Amino acid sequence: MTEIVVPFLRRFIHNNVPPTLPIKILMATESWYSLSHFIVLFQLTNIMPITMRGYISKTYFTGDLLSSLLSYYITRKNKMLVALHALIHIPVVAHLFNIVPTLFYKNVFKIAYNNLNNVPKHHYYMYNLGTVLDLCCHLYNIKFLYQSLYKKNKD
Repeated sequence: MTEIVVPFLRRFIHNNVPPTLPIKILMATESWYSLSHFIVLFQLTNIMPITMRGYISKTYFTGDLLSSLLSYYITRKNKMLVALHALIHIPVVAHLFNIVPTLFYKNVFKIAYNNLNNVPKHHYYMYNLGTVLDLCCHLYNIKFLYQSLYKKNKD
């Protein structure tokens, strides 16, 4: 069955998907993550899901990691921030999937839920620094994806 389906999908995608569509989708996801990090950083509203380790949190943070890595894969720019982003988010995903749960990420989620009881100050400062780096990473990814899109449209 896969011998028939996979070649068909490759031909369909190759013939029917404009070459700029993946870049536009990534720009949209990077924009979404930028906005959500901005909201969380300044605690403008509570957008956190009800359960921390639920499928929404797992999907959100896995998507966040993949979006940044795919942006780098397409543009080959923003290497340092994407590397820092990955260093922050791989342990987050491991924590959410209960592979390597840590006290630090438990506290990070408490901070995100605006519960600062028994959270060391250095965890709070690291959380804010990480969120600022995360926001910068996504904003620069948008910039480089836009430049890549503009370059493709000129060609």
